[in-house]
Amino acid sequence: HCRARGARLSSLALAWASRLPGIDVTLVGMADAATVAQNVAAAGQTPDPQLLAEVAAILAPVRGVGWPSGRWG
Repeated sequence: HCRARGARLSSLALAWASRLPGIDVTLVGMADAATVAQNVAAAGQTPDPQLLAEVAAILAPVRGVGWPSGRWG
């Protein structure tokens, strides 16, 4: 959906997460210099509210669903 709108989902997610109250750190992958540049640019952007709403609607069926992994106890 984001690609069809000319956006990167990872950039939208980073821009959104970096503006959440109470979130002081957002960890992202830094595989190469190009990815670092994309992440820095995304962190300084304001997410497109319409695109964000559309993506939220797409993801609504799985919101709050978790997939526990690892060892318990």
